[in-house]
Amino acid sequence: MKQLAAAVGETSTGAARRIGGLERAGLVTRRVDPEDHRRSEIALTPTGEAAITTLLKHIFDNQPVENIGSKIRPVSFHPEESRGRR
Repeated sequence: MKQLAAAVGETSTGAARRIGGLERAGLVTRRVDPEDHRRSEIALTPTGEAAITTLLKHIFDNQPVENIGSKIRPVSFHPEESRGRR
């Protein structure tokens, strides 16, 4: 969560709350890695993907989804990678 928080200019607590709100809204899922409990995977749900696609279409003047979707990739944040990067 620290790396995600740093990427968006939030505290870890603030980022966790925002992710919780997105989770409650059905836009993302959060899964703790069973092998490394320090790591969480945050993924868009189909509803979240639809919301992002709609937003991006609006931002990019209603370009076809094919032009936008190819630029979206899953992102994974690893706490161990953020150490020493402050």
